Amino acid sequence: MKVTLDQFKKCLFHRNLEVMNFEDLSCRIRGLHKDEEICKSDTQETFDSLLELYAHFYSIMEANLHILGTALNFQEDLRKRRVECESSVERKWIRHLTEYAYISVEDFHPESLSLIQGDFQDASTREQLLLLLYVWVRRLDLFLGYMDYRSTATQGLFPYEVSRGRLIKKYRNTLGLHVQEQTHKSLTDPNYLDLRNDISSVFLIPRTSDSYKVKPVSVSDAQHIQMVNLTKDWDHVRFGFFPGLLESFDEYDWHSEDRGHGETLFHFKEVQRESYRESVLQAVQALAERMPHFIMLPELTTPFGLQDQIGQLFSSGKADGLVMPGSFHVSGEELGDGHEPGRVYNYSQVWSKNGRKLVGVYKMNRFEFTAKEPCCESLKPYLKSKGVEQIDYTHRTLQLIETPMGLVAVLICVDAIVDQVEQILKDYHVALVFVMAMTGNPGGSHFEEKMKRLGKCNQAVTVVCNNPLGLQLTGKSHTVVVYFPLPNKVYTDERRDFIIDVGEMYRNG
Repeated sequence: MKVTLDQFKKCLFHRNLEVMNFEDLSCRIRGLHKDEEICKSDTQETFDSLLELYAHFYSIMEANLHILGTALNFQEDLRKRRVECESSVERKWIRHLTEYAYISVEDFHPESLSLIQGDFQDASTREQLLLLLYVWVRRLDLFLGYMDYRSTATQGLFPYEVSRGRLIKKYRNTLGLHVQEQTHKSLTDPNYLDLRNDISSVFLIPRTSDSYKVKPVSVSDAQHIQMVNLTKDWDHVRFGFFPGLLESFDEYDWHSEDRGHGETLFHFKEVQRESYRESVLQAVQALAERMPHFIMLPELTTPFGLQDQIGQLFSSGKADGLVMPGSFHVSGEELGDGHEPGRVYNYSQVWSKNGRKLVGVYKMNRFEFTAKEPCCESLKPYLKSKGVEQIDYTHRTLQLIETPMGLVAVLICVDAIVDQVEQILKDYHVALVFVMAMTGNPGGSHFEEKMKRLGKCNQAVTVVCNNPLGLQLTGKSHTVVVYFPLPNKVYTDERRDFIIDVGEMYRNG
């Protein structure tokens, strides 16, 4: 149910809280069904220990971290408030402990709850309230780490079972860090919006997660019948790839702004190359005339209007496949209803091959990078500042397309290698995963790991079409990577415009 901000603050401290969404101020509390019941409900002193309170806050924050990340991307005043908030909470907590010391984290002082509730009353917007929750989670995390350090128990305090799951101590991987330091190489963790990356001491393994939703989408009856025929002759199912025309990051019209903490927000407003859209449209038209069943372009290749034009190329075609026209940064104003004006989305349409739009795909996790020499002019600001993709992450629904060949997922780049997304793909036994990417190593590292794990669990085939600009960050060369789980082969290609059938790919992998 949706509630007022004041009611929402009260819900925040209710131990029977099941779901809380800061995006629309909605919540669900076990046993309560009306606003009046929430207002009358006594939520004081309902936590048995500081650990239970921390786990309660952690689970709420984990489900809403993407909303805070989006707000910090687009609200400069909130970024400034964060520093003030952290200092204020630290002072209040230290002063509180001088009067109400904790002998054990299994204890709980009602005054601690009163302190935090009072602090939250000062929040006048949902973003401020969410920021306060984030800061308090991090402050309590540091305190739990301190309590664990001074514990006399042989094994420490953790793991510890709480009502929302299990609290686990966070360990520093000294061997891994040593190897990275010695080799000057490291792996990038794509789970930027995982709360455990923002805490130091203790994280929660929840019983359930509300960060992502799943929505099955059915193809039309006519398309279903025509796609049945594809499953009868897989070797001759044809894939058309057009990784694109872009040669340099200088061809993008960049928007950049300082995020603080050594980070620079960025998104692309347009491709500046003259006649770019006409050239892409002509290339896709030529590809379509050779009648592939699936057509795929990569991430950050196709501005919004061009996606529509590509889809319309197939308005009189057979509904025997899918067209993935590639994504781009799209404003909320362009996307219309259901999107926030002033925000930016990494978005792609997905079309049936008869010109019917099936789904809109949103990138749900941001891309981060640091440039390396030599590089083009547009990347030079990122030699010393981490680039952080400035997008909205709040559209977190995986739309799984139901087809005769099984469930099909279409993802944008880093989403394919995020742990929670992988788990959903495994849980739903997705059979075919298309990934529109702009990454430096689409055939190795995290992508290779995730493709193999999905293949082992689901016998899934993963198809990656990669924007070649991503390769400039690493010096790699693959524009297309296709993982086939049964023969345990990976097909790779460096071409920018080609058609190939399934049989040729797995035989030559």
